[in-house]
Amino acid sequence: MKPGIDLETLHRIVGNDTEMLCDIVHDFVPYAQASIAEIRTAVAGSEAEQVKMVSHKLKGSASLMGAHQLVDVCAQLEAAVETNNWPRMNYLLSGLDGLMRDIETSSDAFLRTHEASYV
Repeated sequence: MKPGIDLETLHRIVGNDTEMLCDIVHDFVPYAQASIAEIRTAVAGSEAEQVKMVSHKLKGSASLMGAHQLVDVCAQLEAAVETNNWPRMNYLLSGLDGLMRDIETSSDAFLRTHEASYV
């Protein structure tokens, strides 16, 4: 499984419109960061339904981006909510920072090589 985002997945969904691809990649990083912050807050506040809802939405967006590892963690968070497994949720949260760094790195690399082509 590729770390970060899998641009082949994104290309299959969006096509080869460079401007649209760049816009989507550019928008995903802050969205994912904000979602992870929401999940952290919800876990800290023992708000199970909020953890589930935000994890589910982030899982869908990450799937479109080809952020397969993030999809997996979000699915595991949803499952942990179903079993009321707060230690598992906290454990899963601890790995999200590394996943976001991978996503940021692959997103930055993509944007550096592609944004100049339509500006």
